[in-house]
Amino acid sequence: MISPTTILSLFALLPGGSELPRHVELANKYLAVRFEDGGEGLRLAVVEDRARGEAYRFERSEEIAILMLASSSIHDPDVAMRYAFQDDFELQAVDVASDRAGLVLRFRHPMLDVQVAYALDPNVPELRKTTTCTARDRGAYVAAVTHWMFKLDGPERSWPWKATMGQPAVFLRPRGGCFVTLEWPRARVVSVDGDLRVAYRPGYALAPGQTQEIAAGTIGFFGTTDGPEEERIDDVRQAFFRHVRRRVKPQVPFPVKFTTWGPWLGQARADRILEVLDDLEYIGTDLFHFDAGWQYPDHAYSKRLPQVRDADDETWDRMMTEPGRLPDGLLPIAREANRRGIRVSLWFDACGNVFVREGDDWAIRDREGKPVVSRMWEQRWPEAPRQSLASEYGDRVEEFVLQMLDRYDLGGVMFDNHHYTPDYSTEHACLANGFDSEDVQLRRILGIFDEADRRRPGIYRFYCLNASWPWALLHATHIHAGDPGTSSSMRLANQTDHPARAMAFERRLAWQRHYDRFVPPWGIKGDVAGWSVQQKSPIPINLAHTGLLIPTGEGWTQNLFTCFATTAVRDVRFSFAQMPRFDREILREWLAWDRTRSRFIFHCRPVLQAGDDPNRGIDGYSHVGDGRGVIYLFNRSFEPVEADLMLDERAGLRPEDQELSAYLVYPMRCRLPEGAISHGRTLRLPLLGKDCAVVEVGLEPPGDAEPYDEYVELIGKVRRSYDTLFLATPEALFDAAERGPVRVEIGPSPRDHRLAAQVLETIGASAGRRLTVDECASVAPGDAACRLIVGSMEGLAEHGEIGDRFRRMLYNVYVAWDDRLYSAPLVARLDGDGPPTYCLIAPRPEQLARLSIDLTARLLAGAKTLVEPESPEPVWQEHSFELDVPPGSPALRFNPVVRQFGHVALPGDLAMIRFQIEAEQSGERTVIWSEEIPPFAAPGRGPVPTSFGGMQWWRDRLISIADLASKRVQLHLSASPTDARRHPQLEIGYDRFAVVAVP
Repeated sequence: MISPTTILSLFALLPGGSELPRHVELANKYLAVRFEDGGEGLRLAVVEDRARGEAYRFERSEEIAILMLASSSIHDPDVAMRYAFQDDFELQAVDVASDRAGLVLRFRHPMLDVQVAYALDPNVPELRKTTTCTARDRGAYVAAVTHWMFKLDGPERSWPWKATMGQPAVFLRPRGGCFVTLEWPRARVVSVDGDLRVAYRPGYALAPGQTQEIAAGTIGFFGTTDGPEEERIDDVRQAFFRHVRRRVKPQVPFPVKFTTWGPWLGQARADRILEVLDDLEYIGTDLFHFDAGWQYPDHAYSKRLPQVRDADDETWDRMMTEPGRLPDGLLPIAREANRRGIRVSLWFDACGNVFVREGDDWAIRDREGKPVVSRMWEQRWPEAPRQSLASEYGDRVEEFVLQMLDRYDLGGVMFDNHHYTPDYSTEHACLANGFDSEDVQLRRILGIFDEADRRRPGIYRFYCLNASWPWALLHATHIHAGDPGTSSSMRLANQTDHPARAMAFERRLAWQRHYDRFVPPWGIKGDVAGWSVQQKSPIPINLAHTGLLIPTGEGWTQNLFTCFATTAVRDVRFSFAQMPRFDREILREWLAWDRTRSRFIFHCRPVLQAGDDPNRGIDGYSHVGDGRGVIYLFNRSFEPVEADLMLDERAGLRPEDQELSAYLVYPMRCRLPEGAISHGRTLRLPLLGKDCAVVEVGLEPPGDAEPYDEYVELIGKVRRSYDTLFLATPEALFDAAERGPVRVEIGPSPRDHRLAAQVLETIGASAGRRLTVDECASVAPGDAACRLIVGSMEGLAEHGEIGDRFRRMLYNVYVAWDDRLYSAPLVARLDGDGPPTYCLIAPRPEQLARLSIDLTARLLAGAKTLVEPESPEPVWQEHSFELDVPPGSPALRFNPVVRQFGHVALPGDLAMIRFQIEAEQSGERTVIWSEEIPPFAAPGRGPVPTSFGGMQWWRDRLISIADLASKRVQLHLSASPTDARRHPQLEIGYDRFAVVAVP
């Protein structure tokens, strides 16, 4: 143990000593640190964690490891590279702070003077190290630095188990441990011959006399609780998160940001944006973020920027924005947003090859000197060169971003598409062998972020890369968690649930991946979405068609609370024109609630984890600390379950936390049974199926609290299902329709009308005749063999018999039936006199669409394929063929298709698409099926429904052709816009066609 007396005596020798000391000791109440010269120079030797009595002894350590070159040699691809280590430098001086809390080692080399400084933090057990270089007479190029290079005497590294980038190295001891950091996003953590090495490749070109801090990092010490190693690693995460918070100093709540990409992808246009600005103001949006597509795409930096850099704002706006999406420029939108108290945030393409293109002059080069190219998303051009930020392109991008910042008074900046592949150019500001080019390019982007923050302190900065790099948060508000809606976990969950709720599951897994890799929760992107293209909900190309599509948002509140539970980032992504007013009010209420609760995110840690099954288990997150906070519990199952949460330190409670007030605030407000929770007890709480519970701890009681027993009673009544619940069998429904005329009752909703037509097609196929809405709606009650009531709350809320069965409660919409509350599509028989009455109903239109799909699937389950032509490639737009219709009651099985290629904004005046099937006999054609479908955004060529192409609200369509049985006919399929204007980016037609025999 290092004694204070020894430290004092050693320190007293230093000022008057003419020789460099052989050892130096630093100390405060947390740590005691010893540097020793064992014949190889003064080096870090021992750090004692005084609180835990653990001494960390360094078998070997290196204070300096720098790869430096002559500035003139960086363009030589064959330049010899060798690290300079401590032995290559002369130690000139050792300066010790008067309070023994800091030490500076001053080294000299013919090319560089290097200052290595250590400092003890006065408030926490941390030892910080910085390395600063000053170029000597001829300048120098610092290609790489290994900031930490040592071997500890003791256990092997606990994290990471293999080499990694950006995360801390962790060493565990019986009662605690230490983490080792280098404050650079892509810092490399590796082991070489048992040594830990933490390094990066900054590529600093230093002019003579120029000084630059080239590296900074910390060894932090912590205690852990007893338990398995994974629990102890989580203690490390929490200690590291506190360290990052002290370094970054994030200010919450973060602004509420609306992003154009999620709801609209490439279909963001001025008219669509202006349509939603009032909604954004209503819900409390701070930032309007225009994602990809706003910028003039063709050689904007090389050709246009020089023309307008000194122009007035109006000229700049016309020249630098994309006229297809913004015919009047961006300024009118910015002014309208500002008038509502909303600032504009903008997307920028980091490597200039995804939505914008430049030529080869500034391109990243491969080993052969050829430009590196990749495909473009919009497909305006098939591919474009990746631009190197180590070239003049980096200067132009910075100029452009900063001009946009000033001209539009931006509130946010986002950089996307960080394609920092190795650059072997012999003309760029990085080594021509590609060694440091990725870090050099990243450093340029982070420098632009830093300059934006300098000019607009606190500006929102989104580093859009799905890499677990916690130190990106020194430069950006948050990092990416991957595009919501495109991951494998999202595809899995989509098979059994609505996409908005599936997204909640996917976002929790995406968050967990970053959390496990030491990214603080508050710095991980969170998304709140529904009625959004990225979550497989169709949006109209022509805004006049908005009410004619079947969008989907069911379950969106679960990704809202997932966002609250896991991060401080509030990225709102709704196609508000399709979002019911009821849901907008919910969003507004809870975003306001969150502004006063997001401060608890700094206590966030997962307390229950359920694995990879989207339909089983409970996820839990505690934001409790210092006796206050919020607990979030998510039930993945469709069935109600009871959560059991141990209220210990892992849940954020301390032993002194006794009788803390506890109220349930979602899905209803009520006081928990005992009115309080305490450390050491278990919180037991029933959860609705596919829903969550939000519990406030130690906070003010909510108003209008209900009795807890009412919550428990509702838990027993609610039943949630993605699939249709058949309280009456499909067979009974089909049999009733077969007996004679069918009467249908539908409300005024165009969406319900469209879906009822699909339902009647299937029922008609079972009955051996084609049924239409117009025909069935005209059947008098007294003439009907059966009666169908078809629709959602949107259309049937005023229906005389079942309108009062629709309920808005528990922040969702339900159907009350037989003393239960159903959040599901429902087929049920209504009691009463007269012909049998069947209700085919659902709370929301998207659930009614599911009913139509399920009903068709049930009928097809027993069907036999009789005739099936070879499938088209990719679709039939116009097709005719002869068919000998089999006898019996055959039906046509087919699938109309609407798909979009790329992300080019389609014209906003596209007409409806008429799909039609005609049967021709003896030269006469008869229309046997026809439907007009609005053109909608549905990017992707993938199979229905697993890709973006699965946004259509139907699967197989089924119509009877029993009237054509045993006849030879010509069938004619067609799909065409009603005004005959086809668009090359929109694929329409049929990709499946067969004749089947239905049971």
